[in-house]
Formats: sequence, structure tokens, C-alpha cells
Amino acid sequence: MAAIGVTKSKLSDQRFVIYGAGSAGLGIAVQLRDAMVSTDNVSEEEANRKFYLLDKQELIKKVFT
Repeated sequence: MAAIGVTKSKLSDQRFVIYGAGSAGLGIAVQLRDAMVSTDNVSEEEANRKFYLLDKQELIKKVFT
């Protein structure tokens, strides 16, 4: 959030790659998504498209259901 303030950009302008699709990785993704929805007034669907989760084998195609 500090970097967003310094660069004067919106959280919803960013894309996120999270390596590790376990409970911690998903928890961080959910918190970031919820922050986008509440601070930038974007829909959950639009915010969901900003995330790419990787596990040890490959990219996980569907992050949020």
C-alpha cells in the first residue's frame, strides 16, 4: 500500500503473481482483492482477473470461484 501511495497509482492497476497457492497465498490474494474492491470501487470479477497463482507445477487457471 505504501508503494501505491508513492507512485500515485491505484491498487487495481497492478497485477499480482503469487507463488504458492496454499492457504497463505490465497489469504493474501483475498485481502488484496478485497482492498481493490473497497478502495478502487471495482467489481470482484474485475479484481479477480488481476491475480495469477502458481504452485510448484504450473499456473493455476482459476483463482477464485
